[in-house]
Amino acid sequence: MRTTVNRILLGLLGITLLTTGLTLLLGSRDLHDRWPLTLLPDRAFTRTHGVVLSAADRTALRAESWWWPVVFTGLGLLLVAALLWLLLQMRPHHLARLPLDGDDAGTATVYSTALREVLNRQTRGHDGAHRARTVLTGSARSPRLHMTLRLAERSSPAAVLATLEQQILPAARTSTSTPHLPAQVRLRAANQRASKVL
Repeated sequence: MRTTVNRILLGLLGITLLTTGLTLLLGSRDLHDRWPLTLLPDRAFTRTHGVVLSAADRTALRAESWWWPVVFTGLGLLLVAALLWLLLQMRPHHLARLPLDGDDAGTATVYSTALREVLNRQTRGHDGAHRARTVLTGSARSPRLHMTLRLAERSSPAAVLATLEQQILPAARTSTSTPHLPAQVRLRAANQRASKVL
């Protein structure tokens, strides 16, 4: 969904910039008079040495009480929209479901919520992991697991990672028909942090 929205927004932005650039280019070359271009409006900025707003227009607009509030509000909205879009791109894309390769009809899927609950429950069932949180990101063809584990007191991070690498993650890869499912595991404890990609 996010990829589709990005493509639509970038396409609209590209069309707008291309149309504006071609209009200004044709005006700067005075092609509006040389060629019978009836598609371009007869405006000052389509002429050589023309401007978008003349001095009289700028003076008249600045004299209006609504001009500067509208300008600053529009710029503020553009800035907020750009920041929101940037934050949205930085967030990982959560995968809602994962199709099974072994299904001939291509209709069998595993919901990420079910997979997360199973992984969290299995991880908490072993000694050393006090709390677990799992997120499935990426795409259906290239999924990724992100796990955050809160270690219990006096637990061994190496033992917890060994349990994940040898038992829990292989079972998840087999059940989802994804033998190369990468997993990023972050271990958190009091005054201690570590991460490892399995």
